[in-house]
Amino acid sequence: MDMTTMIRVAAGVLAVLILAVIVYRRRKQA
Repeated sequence: MDMTTMIRVAAGVLAVLILAVIVYRRRKQA
């Protein structure tokens, strides 16, 4: 794997985790 692919995968995972946290917090508040 190249560095660019690893960075893209890491960024994708971070984005998914952040979205999951936001949705979880919104559901908890509501």
